Amino acid sequence: MGADQRRRSEKFRKRIIFNPKQRQIGVDIGTLNQQVHENHLKRIKNAVYEKTLAEEARKNDALALSIEQQKKQSMRDQCKQIDEFRLSVQRPENSRDFDLFDPNLKKKERPPRISRYDICPVSGIQRLDGEDLDYDSRMKKQKQQVHDVLLQQILEQRMQRINLQKADHDWESSILEQDNYAWKLHLSEMDDRKKEKWKHEKAWQKQESNRQQKIKDEYENRKDIEFHYYGDMLTENPSVAKHPHQSNRILTDRWKGMTKEQLQDIYRGQVYQMENNLFRKEREQLKKKEWDEFILGQQKRFQLLDAAEKRTTQEFCKRLELQNQEIAQQQKQYRDYFNKVINSNIPSERYFTQFNTSAR
Repeated sequence: MGADQRRRSEKFRKRIIFNPKQRQIGVDIGTLNQQVHENHLKRIKNAVYEKTLAEEARKNDALALSIEQQKKQSMRDQCKQIDEFRLSVQRPENSRDFDLFDPNLKKKERPPRISRYDICPVSGIQRLDGEDLDYDSRMKKQKQQVHDVLLQQILEQRMQRINLQKADHDWESSILEQDNYAWKLHLSEMDDRKKEKWKHEKAWQKQESNRQQKIKDEYENRKDIEFHYYGDMLTENPSVAKHPHQSNRILTDRWKGMTKEQLQDIYRGQVYQMENNLFRKEREQLKKKEWDEFILGQQKRFQLLDAAEKRTTQEFCKRLELQNQEIAQQQKQYRDYFNKVINSNIPSERYFTQFNTSAR
């Protein structure tokens, strides 16, 4: 029994040691504590995340509820407006086909002869003296008009009552403001009347002063016309513009224009200025032409430099490409040598079965 017990325990120990899934050699306390700490942090994060989600969901629910209430209120207002419009405008008696669905159609049918203008057969009596066949239709039309007017008045009274109910809570608070406004309006009216009276007086004074000024202006204009008519102003004699005491000065209020000699001097000065302008323009065009030629030469020079730089860059790229190809060829030869010569000995299964063959 002792040998069998030892044999069974040794077999059980080998099965535990050589089985990596069941092998346990000591306990890693640090790893276990780290795992516990990570699980605790994970639970805290999950709790915070769930709390955030719950808060966000509560806000979204409140927002959705408010939006839904607003939609319902807007739908109620719209339905209320539609009902009011139908009650006020789209009444059954205003429809085009009301005569087809009128419940009182039979009551409104006319008898064979209801008016004096209806045509009866030849054997019938056409007209009797003193009869008034249009009395019933006329009275019905009058009653219908009275009924429509009463309905309109009832509708207006209802609308007024609704408006008054809406304005009751504002009337009590605004009555004092209305009284103050009425008192201010009264004071402003009094001021306006005083101002209006003062304006009328000022307007009359201004009108009277304008009339006096107009009479004075007409008198002055007449005197001015007579002065120019009998004076030297309208004459064509250029001598009237000469100063009586200074021969080199003229009287500007009597001057009739320049003489021919003065005009010739001005013309000669203008011709001289034109020639100077032409000479200056020619010089500017010559400078502009020289500058354009200089710019073209610089541009050609820059183009030649750019072409030379491009050729140098292309040659450098070609040399670099050749070098890269040579390096790639060398690396390929090295890989082939390493794979075909150095790594040619492949291990067999016997090499892997020589490990872990004993218990100790």
